[in-house]
Amino acid sequence: MLDLLYLYTRLGGTLPEAMHRHGARLADISAAHWHRPDAGLWERRKPEQRYLHAAIMNWVALDRAIRLFGPREPWCRERDRIVAFVNGPGIHRDGYRPQYRGGDDVDAALLIAPMVGFPVDEAAFARTVDAIIERLGHGHLVYRYRTDDGLPGHEGTFLLCAFWLVDALLWLGRDAEARLRFDALRALQNDVGLYAEEVAEDGTFRGNFPQAFSHLGFIHSALMLDLFDHGGRAAVQGTYADRSLRETALRRAPDFGGTA
Repeated sequence: MLDLLYLYTRLGGTLPEAMHRHGARLADISAAHWHRPDAGLWERRKPEQRYLHAAIMNWVALDRAIRLFGPREPWCRERDRIVAFVNGPGIHRDGYRPQYRGGDDVDAALLIAPMVGFPVDEAAFARTVDAIIERLGHGHLVYRYRTDDGLPGHEGTFLLCAFWLVDALLWLGRDAEARLRFDALRALQNDVGLYAEEVAEDGTFRGNFPQAFSHLGFIHSALMLDLFDHGGRAAVQGTYADRSLRETALRRAPDFGGTA
């Protein structure tokens, strides 16, 4: 929510006073509780852990609150502690970021770290991307995780995660890989250009259909590719708000002159 409020203001919006109070309260909650174990983004039915994705998103909340409402000592202090945690004990002994502190498994949710402007350790992020490709990848498709989640059954690959991988590869400057993956994912659209939530290994759709998350991932990856083509790695850096405000010739509305 704080990231969306920040995007709204960067696009020229003005927050009412009530939203200032609510946003500050959310930041206070993040500052006070980010270090507590949780169930993770995917809500595994297992004992709670210190998930790295949760820490990163709490960093986002604090960072955006500081940008929106000004620096406050608890926000600044805890934001720095999160960076120290994620880039310190949050890195596995083999150099990649695991799903949670002390674990060995990888999680596709960690692909979003640089997309939200988190100050990642680039070498560790590159190793995390490679580990995700190796352990969670199936061709151009990507599973959310491979760990036991405490639920019965077997799910398909998660399309949003496959688009997150495209974005991560672009951030690392591996644009040829990113383009190949994007083109393969684009070919999965049905006859009217829609995606499901998941794709089975045989290419059939699974889960919710149509799924907004999948389409948002597609749109953001298309934006990332456009920005990279026009400005290289520098153009895809920063926050969602930063990228939303960067124009390229392909995205700029044409000037037809006069009025219809």
